[in-house]
Amino acid sequence: MPGYEEVKGDGTHSPNDGRVIWNAQHEEAFGRLDDLEDHPADTTDAHDASAISVADVGGNFSGTDVESVLTEIQGTLVSGGTPDATETVKGKLELASQAETNTGTDDTRGLTPLKLATYIGLRHNTFESVASQAAMLALSAKKGDIAKRTDLNPDTSYRLTAEPASTPSNWTPIGVLESGVSDHGALSGLGDDDHTQYHNNARGDARYYTQTQLDASLAGKASTGSVTTVQTNLDNHTNDTSDAHDASSISFSPTGSVAATDVQGAIAEVASEGGGGSAYTPSWVGQSTGAIFSNYGDGNPALAYEAFRISSSFIGSSGLGTSTMRLVRFRLPKALAMTNVRALAEGNQTNNVTFGIYNASTGSKVWDSGTFSTSTGTWVNLIASLPSLSANTDYWFAITFTGGSTANVFRTPVSPGSASFWGSSQNGPLAGKSIGIPEVAQAAVTSGAMPSTLPTLVGVAGSSSTAPFVWLEGTAS
Repeated sequence: MPGYEEVKGDGTHSPNDGRVIWNAQHEEAFGRLDDLEDHPADTTDAHDASAISVADVGGNFSGTDVESVLTEIQGTLVSGGTPDATETVKGKLELASQAETNTGTDDTRGLTPLKLATYIGLRHNTFESVASQAAMLALSAKKGDIAKRTDLNPDTSYRLTAEPASTPSNWTPIGVLESGVSDHGALSGLGDDDHTQYHNNARGDARYYTQTQLDASLAGKASTGSVTTVQTNLDNHTNDTSDAHDASSISFSPTGSVAATDVQGAIAEVASEGGGGSAYTPSWVGQSTGAIFSNYGDGNPALAYEAFRISSSFIGSSGLGTSTMRLVRFRLPKALAMTNVRALAEGNQTNNVTFGIYNASTGSKVWDSGTFSTSTGTWVNLIASLPSLSANTDYWFAITFTGGSTANVFRTPVSPGSASFWGSSQNGPLAGKSIGIPEVAQAAVTSGAMPSTLPTLVGVAGSSSTAPFVWLEGTAS
């Protein structure tokens, strides 16, 4: 029967008797090859790259095993190789040029000893001594360098303020340095009058007081002690209430209606004559609610009533029309917070009458009643939006009609008879005096509308030239 036979050598023997020939050396080699093939495929084996630990002792990578370190290095090579060096990272460093070194603003490039030495040499100015201008211009100098000219007397130094050094105007003299004259007695030309700005006795005498002139100016002047005495006397005079300069001791020349011959008396006399001053309170001026004034002259309601009682003059829409505004001037001795404007109607009007008040000085309209109606024999009482009138202030009371044909609507005082009482240019002999005589005027309007400001006034005269009576009620103060 066939059997096995061990063959020594290369194992190439091939018998024909059915026996199997094997070589023991080859079998051992084939077994080891199988083990080698199995080793790479074994992922749990301890010799896998990720399982091999590694330590960085130079600060070149951060991985802790072979595989991660290789990956890190590969990434560094792909992204540009060695990183740029910083103050905290090792890496490659570019050297700065001389221009970059001189500029001194680059903080990413390296500096060599040669460039540093060159820069230091450029920054330090030099000082050269030369014997002529030509020698100075021939210097290999940079801006800021100094050259001392020994050919000048005294030696004078120049600074190079701009390059190149070969341009004379780039050198600016900066004064005498070294070897200058230190003894004042060695200076020359001190007596030369080279400039009119130099001081000498003649110029000084022309510009300043001489001692003789000053003494003459002070001669006869009071000493400081005398000035103090004068001030003391003046203070005493001011504080002395018994001094003869009391108002009653100051003479006054009588004028007009004032007969007093001293200031105190004149003041008292003027106050007693009225005029609306604080010392003047006519008997008809109320100080509380219910005070009544008129819109004529000085506001005296009694005089206005008397004129109203005897008057046979009227004003109405047929006479005034819609293109004319009639006005009368008045002046109150006290301020009046108005509560009512009263007027007695003697004709019928249907919502076409308007009253208004203007400040004579500023021309501003201080009140406008708006249109209202009247009925014969009935009092008109206007109480809405009434103003407060100031004391001693001239006002104009005005009336307009927006329509209608009634002749007698409101009673008016007797006509002054002539425009000269008023004057077309407001310069008549009684104009602005507010002494009780009616001072009337008129102005052009459009469709009976009350203007927002006082229009141009003209004087009027005749039977229909006056304005209506009204009474102003309120609180006087």
